[in-house]
Amino acid sequence: MDGSVAGDAERTVSGPQSAHLRAGATDSRARIARRFERPIDISDMGIRLSARANRSINPYVQVFDVDGNKINFRAPIRGGLSFQPFDFGISKVGGSPDLSAVEEIRITVWAGEGQAVDVWCDDLALVERSETGTVVVQFDDGNLTDYSEAFPVLEEHGFTASTFVCPGSIGADGKLGLSELSELRDAGWDVASHTVDHEHLSALDEAAQEAQIAGAKDWLVDHGFERGAEYLVYPFGEYDQTTLNLADRYHELSFAGGYPGYGRPTNRHVIQRVSSPDVETATRAIDIAAAYDGITVLFYHQLTANSEPTRSAFASTMSHLADRESNGDLRVVPARDLESIVV
Repeated sequence: MDGSVAGDAERTVSGPQSAHLRAGATDSRARIARRFERPIDISDMGIRLSARANRSINPYVQVFDVDGNKINFRAPIRGGLSFQPFDFGISKVGGSPDLSAVEEIRITVWAGEGQAVDVWCDDLALVERSETGTVVVQFDDGNLTDYSEAFPVLEEHGFTASTFVCPGSIGADGKLGLSELSELRDAGWDVASHTVDHEHLSALDEAAQEAQIAGAKDWLVDHGFERGAEYLVYPFGEYDQTTLNLADRYHELSFAGGYPGYGRPTNRHVIQRVSSPDVETATRAIDIAAAYDGITVLFYHQLTANSEPTRSAFASTMSHLADRESNGDLRVVPARDLESIVV
């Protein structure tokens, strides 16, 4: 069964009302659709939707061409926030969609068996894509393998990356020390913030969150990493409204989990990333960026012979990325280069 859709004049971003999609515990989904009298051309555009939800969920914006081929766009929406603009990445391509002849757009929310969800949608917009596909490589937690394993692989291809570190663990066993961080910085890497102690930010009050966020930035600036100090990754990908407000106060860009291939970011503090992808997942995410002139951010943790993915798998992914770059299909940039294309 489908859920319900109603206008809500009390919750809105622009215009007189938002669309309130509700899927009850006995509903499989809620959906709203727009079919165009004449096909529209969105071939150079990404999808942005302002939304809020009562719990965390990953809704779809589905785009269908005149022959029924489609692209499923998705974005993770955290529950309990005020309206936020979310840039939707690509989760699935069905057939060979012609984005110059789009006939229908649907917003669909799947509730999950025995669960209910309320999602408010407003200001569905088309956003310009970059002139070419863009891929960013990142590493979380400040593991020593960023330097010992990833750095040589990336240097071989002329790529740089970003390492997001926690000052509370700098120099600990298996973690990067100041000498490695300085060498990475001098090689063009961004040394950026993962907060002081890698806490679950949404479980902390405002003062404690600010101590984690501001404290890490202060440490980075004090130790010569001013450039990377402008960028933040939320530990565990978790954030609430307080986190977003603090991120906006202290940082230029902030990153969370999500999907590949989105257009120019419109929300600088919820930039999506693909988590620890194996070769198949990473290759697909890279190819989506190339095919649709989208942005794909790949991030990794520790790289060893037994990690997921392994160092060998990471090297294979970077070889594929280098092939696509050398063919002129995309560019590989550090996090700081995203600042110039944020809408």
